[in-house]
Parts: sequence; structure tokens; C-alpha cells
Amino acid sequence: MTEFTVKIADELFALCCGQENTKARFADYLTDETGGTALYASRQRRAAVRQLLEQNPDRRNTDLSPNYIEFLALHQCISYALIEKQVLLVHGSVVVADGEAVLFIAPSRTGKSTHTRLWTELPDAHAFVINDDKPLIRIGEQAPTVYASPWGIVTAPKQRSAPLKALVHLQRGENRIAAVEPHTLLVPLMKACQRGRTQAETIALTNLQGSLLCSVKTYTMTCQPDMAAAEMAYNTIIKGRTE
Repeated sequence: MTEFTVKIADELFALCCGQENTKARFADYLTDETGGTALYASRQRRAAVRQLLEQNPDRRNTDLSPNYIEFLALHQCISYALIEKQVLLVHGSVVVADGEAVLFIAPSRTGKSTHTRLWTELPDAHAFVINDDKPLIRIGEQAPTVYASPWGIVTAPKQRSAPLKALVHLQRGENRIAAVEPHTLLVPLMKACQRGRTQAETIALTNLQGSLLCSVKTYTMTCQPDMAAAEMAYNTIIKGRTE
């Protein structure tokens, strides 16, 4: 067994792993601090993760190695433990521009990653992607803060958090963006978040989602995978310009 401590979303987790190589997957999040929530991936949880991977219709690119399965199982353990810390896991892509973060949510293959990558090519935005798949968002009395996580593509490992300014529901179509009332994004946000395993977790998740929507600017956007869309979104959300 291998034991080590990680710091994720400013929370400590003491992990116990059966696979020695699993630790390497948390390399950027290892800490010498002590304490935190003790977690391990049970045999049943690992078996459930393996079953999900085996059901992937495209098995050619599926990693079924024991340490990867344990890594994903620990991902589930940590994400559920974070609910009690007022931290929400979201399937989305987060770009930081001029020091402020924007979260894009949409079904897979809609173009979230392509759109946020285009932001990084804007000449004056100083933009980078902080997490491209599974960011974490802390909701509290202060403005929400978005964090990178060990899961998903992280292109800025030296900066793992930023204040969250806006949430955008992305769809394909002509390049258009519009501010919307927060409640209109509740269903898309719920679909982008993990589901509660119990009634108490479901209630806690719903409360966090509602608090998040009321704490940031909310938009719907349709776009093409081009620079014009990135410029439009950046100017509207970050610069506050309207066409």
C-alpha cells in the first residue's frame, strides 16, 4: 500500500493506494502538509469504474490499467467528499482571461475545448485554459473560485485557481451570445455536474448549483469554431462590450 497526501481545491486528502504508480498521477498535487480527509478506493468502487470503462463504445483508446482505474475511483471519492466542503465538480472547460475565469458547459463533442483554446490565441486576452474537462468550483460567501483538478487537461499547472466571473452554456450555431437569467441554466448545469448518491447529497448539490448561478454572470451562446466567436465572447464577457 502507498500512502500520501494531496491538496486539491485547497483541501487536504490523505490517500491510501493499492497501486504504487497511482501516486505519480497526482504528482502536481502532492503536499508535505498533514491531516485532511482519509480516502481509499474500495474494491467495489474500482470494479464499478472498470465496468464503466469496459462499456465505452470505443474501447481502442480505453486505459484499463489497475493504477488508472484506481485513479478514477479516487476521483469519485474526492469529488463526493468535496461536496461537504462546498466544492462542486463540473464537466466543462475553463479559460482565464485578464485574471478572470469563464466556465463553458455543453454536452460532449459540442466544441468547448476548441472554443476555449481559441481564447488563448487572442492577442490581448492573456488567456490560458486552467482545466479542460473537470474543474472544481468553491462556492462560499465570497465570489466563486474555480480550481484545476488532476482530472482533465490542465495547461497552466503553475496557476490552479482563479475567480469565476461567468458561466456560459455553449451550443453550435451562428455566432451569438446573450445574457440570461440564472435559473435558465439550472438544467444544463445539473447535467454537467455529478449526481448525488443519496437524497442529502442531491439536496446539497442542488443548493450549490443554485448558489453558483446566483453568484456569476450567466450567458447562452451559439458559435462556430472560429476566432470570431472567441473575440465575440471575450469582448462581451470580459470587456463588457456589446455589438
